[in-house]
Amino acid sequence: MLAFKMQIVFFFLLQVTQATREPNDCTIDAFGAVPDNHTDNSAAFRHALGNSSGCDMVIVPPGVWLTGPFNITSNKILVVEKNATISGIRDPTRYPLVVQQPLDEAYRNPVFNNTQYQALVSAYSAHNFSIIGGGTIDGQGWDWWYNFTFNSTNTWLHQRPKLAEFVDCSNIFISNITLMNSPFWTLHPTFCENVTITHIQTLAPRDHGNTDGIDPDSCKNVYVADSLVDVGDDGISVKSGLHWLTKKKVAAENYLFERVTILYRNFAIGSDVSGDVRNITFRDSTIGDDKGSSPWAIKVKTDSQEGGVVDGVYFKNVRIGNITYCGSSKFVFTPPHSKKDFCKPGYPGATMIDLNVGYVGAITNPGIARNIVFENIYGIGPTGVSMMAHGGPTPSEHTVNLTLKNISLTTGGPWLCNNIDNITIENVRHWPAGSTCKSSN
Repeated sequence: MLAFKMQIVFFFLLQVTQATREPNDCTIDAFGAVPDNHTDNSAAFRHALGNSSGCDMVIVPPGVWLTGPFNITSNKILVVEKNATISGIRDPTRYPLVVQQPLDEAYRNPVFNNTQYQALVSAYSAHNFSIIGGGTIDGQGWDWWYNFTFNSTNTWLHQRPKLAEFVDCSNIFISNITLMNSPFWTLHPTFCENVTITHIQTLAPRDHGNTDGIDPDSCKNVYVADSLVDVGDDGISVKSGLHWLTKKKVAAENYLFERVTILYRNFAIGSDVSGDVRNITFRDSTIGDDKGSSPWAIKVKTDSQEGGVVDGVYFKNVRIGNITYCGSSKFVFTPPHSKKDFCKPGYPGATMIDLNVGYVGAITNPGIARNIVFENIYGIGPTGVSMMAHGGPTPSEHTVNLTLKNISLTTGGPWLCNNIDNITIENVRHWPAGSTCKSSN
């Protein structure tokens, strides 16, 4: 992990050196772009950030700059200045179809035929690029959300576009930027190496699903720090799967998340982990707030048919808020938005930790989880079960090595374990009746 962090520091210094050596910088209006939130500036963004523009740094000044999808190429620095917004065109016909990422999603939605609309900001096989500046990238996802939710007979037959997606890239630096209103997942680096994400905000309405915040997928060496996530689905989701071209497994490995605040909804591993997941640390961070912004906190899950190995996941020094369906996000879990009323008397409360091998559907290849550690977890806690931990159904699929250490919560239901081998429990202060997790020591 030390070598990994030194690598991150080196890459950051490289970016600073690039930014202070007086590169050939260009402003986007030099390519004919107009900040009136009406003019289509797609051609300007594509030219400026392309290989032939002659620009090392592309500056987007204050104003609202409307554009369709564009690509960032190698050795570019995109500077979205404070009070500047890159705004996505709302017309779906302006988004080209590309190969769906990840392919593993395809079996769930075969109607997509392995295709998706291109992300607003993309990079393919690009290296050494940055997005910085203090401004905003807005996906204007309203039409996409409405069509997906309410117009099922005319749902676009391809996966919705993400806000930012980087495929087969390396040395990526994203900092001091707001990413908001993505039609689908917000920030999705996949099959990438050396990814640094710091001081960003990812925002979307809480009542619109699939707008995940930060989803590093099948990457190696990912560092996320000092960021805020408040979206309509997984705040952070670590995924892994098959490479879109080679169809070979690509692991998610060596991820460090620190000083991250997730207001809504949760930190997740999976359920797409068919490429394997290893060495993931989430520390010195917060999930939920005292007003009950989040309905659950942590999910570690493997798909019931795709399998995969999750090995080495560490949650340390994490503050848990009021985990409930019925706090400040109650409108998401009660009619008319929800068909069920999660807040009616007698309805089970919210679960804080869900460790589930074989998530959704008939279990044929659930994979395995091992070496999962929860240490120094503190705060308020859930209105329902504190932890629901299920290993796979056969002995070879049981979850192995689960640690609960120094956990101090003021509320919460039982800690439930099934098919878990080798459990360590130390200093868990709130241990309600009905808990079935038992220390193997």
